[in-house]
Amino acid sequence: MITDPNSTLWSPQVQYPQLLLPYPQFTGVSTDAQMIGSSIYHGLQMLAEKRYSNGLQFLSTLTWSKSIDNSPQADDNMTWLGSLSGLREPLKP
Repeated sequence: MITDPNSTLWSPQVQYPQLLLPYPQFTGVSTDAQMIGSSIYHGLQMLAEKRYSNGLQFLSTLTWSKSIDNSPQADDNMTWLGSLSGLREPLKP
């Protein structure tokens, strides 16, 4: 029994071809592109503050970040020759 009110199969009338499918409770399939490769992120934030008695003060900040990855794209899996179009080796020409 379908009890989800957001489903198209919840209505009083369901299309006949949908009922003939092996698994009629599933109306579609969706997948996300799988990410291939690896990535890592490093970050650093620093703050230094010095206050003097006569109201003078100094403030200094530093932000540093580094992102490293070897595959900037997702595997779209659309090539029929068996190759992975998203996988690249940036250190090799």
